[in-house]
Amino acid sequence: MLVGVSGSIAVVNLISYLTIFRDRLTREIKVIMTDAAASMLPPSTVALFCDGVFLDKRSSPERRPGHVDLARWCDLFVVLPATANVLGLTAHGVAPNLLTNAVLASPRPVVFCPNMNDVMWRKKVVQRNIELLREEGHVVVEPILASAYEATSGETRRSWVLPDPNQLVDHLREAHSHLRSLDSSAE
Repeated sequence: MLVGVSGSIAVVNLISYLTIFRDRLTREIKVIMTDAAASMLPPSTVALFCDGVFLDKRSSPERRPGHVDLARWCDLFVVLPATANVLGLTAHGVAPNLLTNAVLASPRPVVFCPNMNDVMWRKKVVQRNIELLREEGHVVVEPILASAYEATSGETRRSWVLPDPNQLVDHLREAHSHLRSLDSSAE
């Protein structure tokens, strides 16, 4: 499983998701983190719960897999959390970082798990981007409406958040089964 992580505040819950994924869904997990995600959650912490963390523009003496290798390696590619920015970039084929390049290089549909505030979620452009992704065959897991405290404003606001890790595993199993059936019917 390949997990793409973008810069949403929901990244603080990533470890819970990786732990449940390994327990209930897959034995091997690799993670691609955007720079924004890596600024919120240290990649060294994430590395304790997966089989590799891949970042933009990090030089390394050993050959590291690139976007094509990572996209071909996985049988399930999930972007969690998926920000409005990542949804928009990938919906329009724009790839300024390793994560969006891997989505474009993926031979299979990708599962997106959006997380954003209510105002952003309801924007027509965000909904159009989601529809574009679905038209391309990608899966977008519906987020759940919740009230959350926003530290920037000091107010409680409505946000669309990720399903809890166990619920998400059920969604991912269903999506993976559906995507496998599409693969086998295309052969």
